Amino acid sequence: MSFKSPVKVLLGGLALVALLSVSLFGCTTGSVPEPAPLLSPAPAPAPGMPPAPLTAGTQLKLTVKLTVTQPADNIIVDTDRIEVKGTTGPGAVVSANSEFTTADSQGNFAIVVTLDEGPNIIEVVASDASGNEANLTLTVSYVK
Repeated sequence: MSFKSPVKVLLGGLALVALLSVSLFGCTTGSVPEPAPLLSPAPAPAPGMPPAPLTAGTQLKLTVKLTVTQPADNIIVDTDRIEVKGTTGPGAVVSANSEFTTADSQGNFAIVVTLDEGPNIIEVVASDASGNEANLTLTVSYVK
């Protein structure tokens, strides 16, 4: 099984943007063409009407859903390892501090994180193949 780091996913997305830019604008020297103005999003359709189709210039902001079901934020534990579990998009790459995994086909993930004594900040990041990402931060305190 192969895992993509969030950095590799981001770099892949940037390479795609560069490739599309060259395809759209060509390789020119001298002046750079003015970008086309973006269209305003279409108003919401009336009830019972189908949504308006996407047109050139429409910007979409896609996000990855991320939910951590355990541990609870600000929990105090007496063990130096804790399992971080939750849900995100199917196949998303998930990291918790320096540990990585890939969500299963239902979006479930579990990662074991080692804790230092005292408060620990756990940053959970999920990123999909398109480079969209979401993150959450938890505090877990380990007391011997």
